[in-house]
Amino acid sequence: MLFFKRKRSFGIRSLILAALGLVALTQCKKAEDENFLLITLDTQRADLIGAYRKSPVRTPNIDALAENGILFETCLSPIPITLPAHATMFFSLYPHQMHLYNNGQIKEPDDKKPSLATFFKNRGFATAAFVSLGVLKKEFGLNEGFDVYQSHFPRDDYYINAGEVNRRALPWFRETSGKPFFAWVHYSDPHAPY
Repeated sequence: MLFFKRKRSFGIRSLILAALGLVALTQCKKAEDENFLLITLDTQRADLIGAYRKSPVRTPNIDALAENGILFETCLSPIPITLPAHATMFFSLYPHQMHLYNNGQIKEPDDKKPSLATFFKNRGFATAAFVSLGVLKKEFGLNEGFDVYQSHFPRDDYYINAGEVNRRALPWFRETSGKPFFAWVHYSDPHAPY
């Protein structure tokens, strides 16, 4: 796994720069030398994560990942709605460029603007996504480029918790061991109070 030291970034431009950095890294090194894991915590407040220096909260696992990985210290979402905000990360486009403003809309495929997952897949990476909210189900279009996109919910539930996401994701990581991968793991436990 490739680890980076702490970086500062700003808004959507930081997402684009991060994607460009991934492109540069995969061009400089053999794909089989690298794995990329994107973890998103839906509605998580930064002041309740220990890795952010002013937080009194201790989150040891996240703190360890942040210490050895990329920690985005200043990020702004272009929209406070789950589906279009995540689509922005994967397609490096603003919501208005995708005509995607709300949960329940469908991100239409665009051959000219492939997803970040497609970028990795085309370079020989195994790709997988494990999501915890129904608004990110594959029928809404974020599954583009993923070999595996786990987005089914038992009993027509709208939400699964972190433990359930991990039960889906961990076997895939074991099966993929030794192969280059790009994986997205989405948690939304902080969202529950809303």
